[in-house]
Amino acid sequence: MAADGARGVASLRRLEAILRNPETYRLASAIPEHDPTVGGRPRDFPGFMVIVYEALISVYGSARQVEAELSHRLVWRVVQRLVKKRVGVRLSGRAMRRHHYLYLRSTYLTRPDVLARLGEIHRESSAVQARQVGLLDPDGPGSWTHPHRSRLLYG
Repeated sequence: MAADGARGVASLRRLEAILRNPETYRLASAIPEHDPTVGGRPRDFPGFMVIVYEALISVYGSARQVEAELSHRLVWRVVQRLVKKRVGVRLSGRAMRRHHYLYLRSTYLTRPDVLARLGEIHRESSAVQARQVGLLDPDGPGSWTHPHRSRLLYG
């Protein structure tokens, strides 16, 4: 335990936080929907799941470990329940696997237009969230060239 008595956050709680965060789905709005008129097989998972999977890599340490964790039926049920509750989407009974993530990542997260939109959404959302927790106060101490710590955000 840390010297100040703080404890770490359980992986399942972090997974829940990602799935409950409206910004996850806002970021996902940058992922184009599948166009059935161009042919090809429909996606196994909605576009927002690439954002979820990408975020889970920071929770579990690697894409392979995310696959291992999601393959546990209880963890996958939590994911299904939270997604259904949050956005009304029913996910497949089979867990998302690494190859699903790699396809979505390679297809969409390499496109300059998608990356630019993700950056815009992230900047806007980060600024709003920072203001909500009391950071980035434009009337705070310091100046534009020498801002006080209370007006900064680092990530």
